[in-house]
Amino acid sequence: MTSQAAERIYRARPGDQAAQVNVTCEIGPDATLEWLPHGTIFFDHSHLERRMCVEMRASSRFLYLENRIFGRAASGEVLRRLSVRDTLSIRRDGRPVLEDRLALEGENMAAFFGRAAVAAGQMAVATLVWVAAGAEEQLAAIRSLCGRSDEVDLAASAWNGMLVVRGLARNGWRLEQAFHSLVAYLRAEKAAPVTWRT
Repeated sequence: MTSQAAERIYRARPGDQAAQVNVTCEIGPDATLEWLPHGTIFFDHSHLERRMCVEMRASSRFLYLENRIFGRAASGEVLRRLSVRDTLSIRRDGRPVLEDRLALEGENMAAFFGRAAVAAGQMAVATLVWVAAGAEEQLAAIRSLCGRSDEVDLAASAWNGMLVVRGLARNGWRLEQAFHSLVAYLRAEKAAPVTWRT
């Protein structure tokens, strides 16, 4: 599954409730779900609570990509206020596999992202998750692909039938392209989603 274009989380007015997005997926035995939307662009003063819950079987496969772009630097926008809670919850045969939570709330978010220990000014953040039997065996190949760009910082780890790659970049498009090459490898070079090619 993919999307037509980037998702945009626009400025919320003072007192507005958070925009709510809740997705629940169940992956049957021997089935594969590929969740590969375009990135999400968070505008200044955006307010979002998003949760994705995935129930899968030991024989199922799940490929997930989320690319988040905070602010629109190319438009001169400075990201000041932000309130985001974004959760990915994966269970395999009823047991927790991953609970990945991002919580960002506060003022002067551009300065927060500018801290060396946070993102060193890189405002595009992505996460790729591959849950499948033998996922750990692909770690070495994925790490070799991660080292191919000077403009994108990527790190990969694998455990318990799962591979996770996280990335940072100053440019959201560059980050997206780096992750597309990882997705192509994991999908055994199948054709990319049509909307990725436009």
